[in-house]
Order: sequence, then C-alpha cells, then structure tokens
Amino acid sequence: MGNFCHFTSNRKFSDNFNLFTTSETVTSTSSGSYGGSTTTVSGLKASTTNNQVESVSTLASVNLYAVGGGNVVYGEAGKVYSWNSVTKSSTLRIETAPTQVMVSGSMMYFVMGAAHAVYKISMN
Repeated sequence: MGNFCHFTSNRKFSDNFNLFTTSETVTSTSSGSYGGSTTTVSGLKASTTNNQVESVSTLASVNLYAVGGGNVVYGEAGKVYSWNSVTKSSTLRIETAPTQVMVSGSMMYFVMGAAHAVYKISMN
C-alpha cells in the first residue's frame, strides 16, 4: 500500500478592498520500494471580505501571480486572467505567460521578453 499525505497551504493577501485567501490542496502518494509521487492541486479559491469562498480556477495547473485592487491575477494554460471579487468573473488579460506580474491598485504590470520590457494593463 502507498502512503497518503494531505497538505493544505493558505496564503493571505490584503488590499484596500478585500482580503483573499488562496488554498492549494496537494495530495501525494507513493508505492512500494520504488517510490514515486503524484501531486494534485485542486485549484484556486478566494475568500472575499464577507467570508464567501469563491472558486477562481479548478485547473490543477493554475498559477497564482498577484492579488490587488479586488482582483486575483492567475495563469491557466499559458494565459493570464484576472478574477474580480465584485463581479466574481474572470477576464483574459494576456495571451502568453509573462516573466513577472505585479499589481498596484487596479493596474497590472508585467514583464515580457528577453529585453524585459514592462507593460501595464488597467483591470477596471
């Protein structure tokens, strides 16, 4: 029989409007003397200021980039989205994954390419 391990990590982010909690659930299994493991991330969830937990993404490969201005910025399948805590909906922001993402208020800044060019997008 393999070993079963359940791990939950919570990271809290605060901004001027909302407090978000992102939850990642990782499950590992190993089998026999050869070892081996499988990791599954259940997705990305946000807890808004009225303590409602909303599912932002259900994909196992989701990447959390930043939180700010009432938005969660995340990546799925090489694309970047923002999820708005008021509308509870996601918007495609960038068609390719950037090197870095930062959020200040309702602005998202990101770095792209070998020249490390910096761009900004309004999330309003």
